[in-house]
Amino acid sequence: MKFNALLLVSVLALTSCSTVSGLKNDLAVGYDKVAGVFHSPPDPVKEEKKKLPVYDGTCPPVTVRPDLARLVDFHDATKTSASDKVSEVNIVDVKNVCRMEKETLLMQIDLTLSGRTGPKARIKSGDKPSFAYPYFVAVTDSQGTVVSKEIFAASLAYGATQNELAQGETVFQAMPFPDVAQGITYNVVVGFQLTADQLAYNQGNTLAQTDISTPASVPPPTITPPAKSTSAIPKPVTKPVLAN
Repeated sequence: MKFNALLLVSVLALTSCSTVSGLKNDLAVGYDKVAGVFHSPPDPVKEEKKKLPVYDGTCPPVTVRPDLARLVDFHDATKTSASDKVSEVNIVDVKNVCRMEKETLLMQIDLTLSGRTGPKARIKSGDKPSFAYPYFVAVTDSQGTVVSKEIFAASLAYGATQNELAQGETVFQAMPFPDVAQGITYNVVVGFQLTADQLAYNQGNTLAQTDISTPASVPPPTITPPAKSTSAIPKPVTKPVLAN
């Protein structure tokens, strides 16, 4: 995805490419400004879904990959110094609950995001920057194969003198029913949809953080997307920590 946080136009879409490490990334080819601000009115559709009955069976766990839990945007992707930073957003917490919608298992996922502007966030004093960040929700089976994947976008809007904010995001993901007795289990993985440059930056500048995941009934698997899949989630690679 070509990601320019100062130009909030274009359509969010999926494509696939390879990083220099041979990893496959789902990348968006555009950028979309998402309407709404921090104190926007509740979404009536989501509010109704929150009233659905809670599923009394096993609710699959949700895991956030450490190298996909942060999205840092720079004015120039080739210059990753602190002075060239436009903005940064982190997934700092995740909670989930499974609900029943007729004969469908519907998982409610509540994310907490922490955002921060950088020196390049404003063109002139008094600007009120707004950024849209793509993130994905992927369902995997017990073998780590991606069953489904959806892309969403979170919009963070800052006031003229505001440089930090926390924001909640709620999404609903339909998924197959697990059957633990038969060994049919699922896991859900959440992370930001990164460009190759953003992924490489995260893997070279990984911050120490506590595990962000919901309680698991089974250990989350290593994600191994099926052959010829365009829903591949990149595996982490070991790289030396770079000096900032």
